[in-house]
Amino acid sequence: MLPLKVLGFIFSAFGLASAFTTVINPGITECFYEILKKQDHFSISYEVVGKKNTDFIMKNNNGVVIVNRSNMPEGNFGTNAMADGKFEYCFSNKQTFGIVVNFNPHSPDEEEYLNKIDSSSEVKEQMRELSHNVEEVVDHFVFMQSRNNENEEVLLSLQGRVFWWATLQSVALISVCAWQVYYVTSIFKARGIV
Repeated sequence: MLPLKVLGFIFSAFGLASAFTTVINPGITECFYEILKKQDHFSISYEVVGKKNTDFIMKNNNGVVIVNRSNMPEGNFGTNAMADGKFEYCFSNKQTFGIVVNFNPHSPDEEEYLNKIDSSSEVKEQMRELSHNVEEVVDHFVFMQSRNNENEEVLLSLQGRVFWWATLQSVALISVCAWQVYYVTSIFKARGIV
């Protein structure tokens, strides 16, 4: 069991190193940029804490929208740059409350090791695909871990409230029983039965 915990820690440390979190207030759009060269691959995965919805838009270097996903709590997307330039991706919050977005952008810097491999382009492409699949698994693991931490906090809070509510009910029940015993015995004493 210990090796699985160590493996989980390594995955979480790797994922947290590349993960970003932002709080988006109501009615706000928050944008981020990535400088890409022609044929660079860029991918991003995101998830909103609490499964709230967000709008995700990605524009290429000419300002043309290449991805427009509305009202989705999570998603992932990858693209190859057709020209050099600054690519923009934005998260919008059209709701009446703030949201927390966890996202993992994967830039071409993470793929430099693939270009150093002396091999056929088919092998490089398969390794690139495998690399992106591993990234998605790690990103999903990080999202699930953050969701698990949030659920644990809610569960502990709920357990505390249930405990104090049950304690209050027990005290009230014992008090009512004691009062009834006192009241009934006082009636019998007043009539001289007891």
